[in-house]
Amino acid sequence: MTDVLVVEDDAALRQVIELVLEARGYVVGQARHGGMALELMAESRPDVVVADLKMPVMDGYELLQRMQEDPDLRQLPVILLTGNMEAGRIAAGAAAMLVKPFDPADLIATIERLTEKDAATSGV
Repeated sequence: MTDVLVVEDDAALRQVIELVLEARGYVVGQARHGGMALELMAESRPDVVVADLKMPVMDGYELLQRMQEDPDLRQLPVILLTGNMEAGRIAAGAAAMLVKPFDPADLIATIERLTEKDAATSGV
């Protein structure tokens, strides 16, 4: 079972993502901003993080930077969600990016691709 942490300040979008992923059998955790996400990851490490770029308190850029600085979190794949193409700033540390509005099937395919790659590299 794959655990996904969804970090999104828009409650409605967070809920939709959770419903889509849970319908596919994923275990979903939620955070409203990057600071909350780091607190949750200190307690339980997800398999994949799906994070919005623009959030209050701690945005996706800072969350990604803090994860890259933490030896326990730097290997976690992060899928960034953005309202526009900001590829120049996204490349550092992100495994993938989806532009809003995105097709839920694209999110699921990206999660599956990233978790299959992780399983292959860990020998599972």
